[in-house]
Amino acid sequence: MAILKNFISFADSFSRAPVQAAADAAERPSAGLGFSGYALGALSMALWSQLLWGESGGLLHTLDLALLLMVCNILAALLCAGLSNLFLEFSGARGRSLGLFVIFGLSEGMKTLLIPAALVLMAFGAAGFAPFLLIAVLAAQLACAIGLMARVYRVTRFQAFMALAFPGMLAFLIVFLSFSVFVVWALTGLKTAMPV
Repeated sequence: MAILKNFISFADSFSRAPVQAAADAAERPSAGLGFSGYALGALSMALWSQLLWGESGGLLHTLDLALLLMVCNILAALLCAGLSNLFLEFSGARGRSLGLFVIFGLSEGMKTLLIPAALVLMAFGAAGFAPFLLIAVLAAQLACAIGLMARVYRVTRFQAFMALAFPGMLAFLIVFLSFSVFVVWALTGLKTAMPV
């Protein structure tokens, strides 16, 4: 019940001053508010895909997809919040990982724009523009996260962007090194297996 009360209180203050309400929520983080944002974003994404591509399965399929998206987003946000917070603390900024988790959850709420935009695309018979719509909404989500991080951590937008890019670069480096080791291992194994 407290989660619903916090969410309604946040929605009220968000309707009056969106940026201030989001910054206040990130400065005094509530995990329930972050989870609400993730749930709203995942449900919006699932409904968006159902509206545009109308896959069979109905409501249960949509809810299953929403649950899967929410779990994946939460796991990714936990990892990203921890690594981004580590990067920001190394650069001298002060903050909490829970605050970043809530910031990422609030920025997930930007995905609610997908539903009315999808309805407009369908009304004009322009469903082919759906990928561009998704890219625009994801860019708005990224801009929202960067703006909130810069405001809460009191860093520049570039530092906030680098803090968001750091986990991605780290993941790319791990995948690249793993692939390189696999290729060297495979080539070495082929060389020893081939007769001379």
